[in-house]
Amino acid sequence: MKLALSSEKNAEILSVTGPIVAHDVNVLRAGIQKILKTGKNKIVLELVQSESVPAEVLRTIASIDLIARELSGRIVLAGITPGLRTRIDAFAQPPTILCFETRAQAIEFLTAPPKPEVGPEESKPAESELKLQADFSNLRERVAELERRNKLLEEQVVRTTIARRAPPNEAVYLAKIRNLEAKIQEFLATPPPTSPAPASAAAPKA
Repeated sequence: MKLALSSEKNAEILSVTGPIVAHDVNVLRAGIQKILKTGKNKIVLELVQSESVPAEVLRTIASIDLIARELSGRIVLAGITPGLRTRIDAFAQPPTILCFETRAQAIEFLTAPPKPEVGPEESKPAESELKLQADFSNLRERVAELERRNKLLEEQVVRTTIARRAPPNEAVYLAKIRNLEAKIQEFLATPPPTSPAPASAAAPKA
């Protein structure tokens, strides 16, 4: 195993050439710690011609990555084939070591501007907004119901108005007229009552 250090876009690239065996862990640890002591905490471990990584080496990388995270950095692997990535991901669940196929991908990840943190109030609609949406939905339902009732009321008013404007039944109306005429004729045919004759005055006594 051979180590070579280079820098690119504010990231430190530690290239590891050749097979990695268990007893290489101390050399690898020393190389990573030397970089961290210089204040650089964004490190790419580029594996060149490495078909496997011993579990002890993965544990060391994972433990040092925790230190780099505390310094707002990361340690990631590059040059990882799909088969090797599957074995590395199976080392811990969920996977603790980030793997990339190319050096460029790893550097892009480490040097990308941080995404702004999204607070709980920004990650989901505010409760007041949700309540406003619910109130608006209820209001629309109430307006629709009032419109329906208003339409029924208008139809009822129209029917009542037409019923009041309609003339009464003709037969009933004529019967009332004839009854009134009969009463008038009866009244006219009835002679007026005669007044009683006054009583004659008594003759004076002689």
